[in-house]
Amino acid sequence: MIRWTITALAVAISANFAWAQSSNCAPRAQVLERLVSDFGESVTFEGLFGQGIFELHLSTETGTWTATVTLPTGVTCVFASGQGGFHPQMPSPGIDG
Repeated sequence: MIRWTITALAVAISANFAWAQSSNCAPRAQVLERLVSDFGESVTFEGLFGQGIFELHLSTETGTWTATVTLPTGVTCVFASGQGGFHPQMPSPGIDG
């Protein structure tokens, strides 16, 4: 399920690289600094796709989450965010859950 979700997000993102010119984008360091200082979020998942990096940032204290894409130019774009984020309890590989 997670793999399918990430694949669907990657397809949607790769079709919309025009975001790099929108107000939801800034140099990577600025985006990460703001996610930490304003929301206490840290990277909980990273995945490579095409010519970019998908990241999911999450704060277990506030429950906020943000999904970003970083382009080869170093520009990071926020394409989704919300509340109610959590780390799901997943079974270990090879163990029925």
